[in-house]
Amino acid sequence: MKKYMILKIILWIVVIGNISLALFVTVPPITEYAYGVTQFDNFHILLAALLTGGIVPLTVGAYMAARNPIRHKNIILLLIILHYAVFAGEALMLLLDVATLPLNIGMQALYDIVIAVGLTLFYPREN
Repeated sequence: MKKYMILKIILWIVVIGNISLALFVTVPPITEYAYGVTQFDNFHILLAALLTGGIVPLTVGAYMAARNPIRHKNIILLLIILHYAVFAGEALMLLLDVATLPLNIGMQALYDIVIAVGLTLFYPREN
C-alpha cells in the first residue's frame, strides 16, 4: 500500500478541508466575520445547512477511501468529478465577475483544481 501514500495524503487533505468547510458554513460567527456581514437571512442559513448535508457524506467517503483506496476507488472517482465541477463553477464565477471576494474564491478554485489533478494523477488504475 506504500505506492498509494501520496493518494492517501491527498484524501486526508480532502477530509480536513471538508471538515473545515463544514465548520465554516455552520458556525455563524466565523462566516459572518469572514464575509463582513452581521447576520444571515433564513435563506442563506438554509443554503449553509444544505451544503453541510452534502459535505458530510463526501467527507465520510474521502475518509473511507483514504483508509483503503483500492476498495473505494469509485468514491475517489466521485471526488475527482466533484472537484473538477466545483472548479468549473468557481472559474465561471470569477470570469463573469459574479464573485464579490475574488481572493477567497480564487484560493478555493486553486484548492479544487490541485485536489482534482492530484486525485486524477494518483487514481488507482488496477483492479
